[in-house]
Amino acid sequence: NNTNDNKNEKNVHKPVTRLVYHPLFTNCNYHEAEENLRGREVGAVVIRPSSKGGLSITWKFQENMYCHVEVEERGKRVGDIGLGKELYIKDIDEPFSDIDEIYSRFVMPKNEFVTVMLAAKNFRSGTMAEVEQSLKEEVKSNPQRIPYCVHIDEKKPGWFVLVLPQNH
Repeated sequence: NNTNDNKNEKNVHKPVTRLVYHPLFTNCNYHEAEENLRGREVGAVVIRPSSKGGLSITWKFQENMYCHVEVEERGKRVGDIGLGKELYIKDIDEPFSDIDEIYSRFVMPKNEFVTVMLAAKNFRSGTMAEVEQSLKEEVKSNPQRIPYCVHIDEKKPGWFVLVLPQNH
């Protein structure tokens, strides 16, 4: 019985090998995609087979922060290991025709948005505790003002949050 052996492996799903020729595509699972992106620049992506049957975009949002976005394939014959005719990103109701279009109309705008957010005058880096502490200090030094900032959501890579001082 090999059930104990499986517990020692990290329950890593092995993706179905796909026949997709594109420099952003790699036949790998999400752990391998993150490892592939580790030494690369923020904003880089790997497109890979999804454990849910379609494709998945692994996007390096920030250092050690990765987003995994599901892509549904439509117009594909059963058993076909190439790309479907239409690609749909989860929660976006318009089709993409290929990986290049996903990159130019989805990934590039996200990277531009992140650049704008990080450059915003009210963006603060650091941990959430550090950000909240600095807002508390601002309230003490100027009680008439309600300070706020934009911060990376530490629990949801790819998201930003508006932070207000506690108890205000």
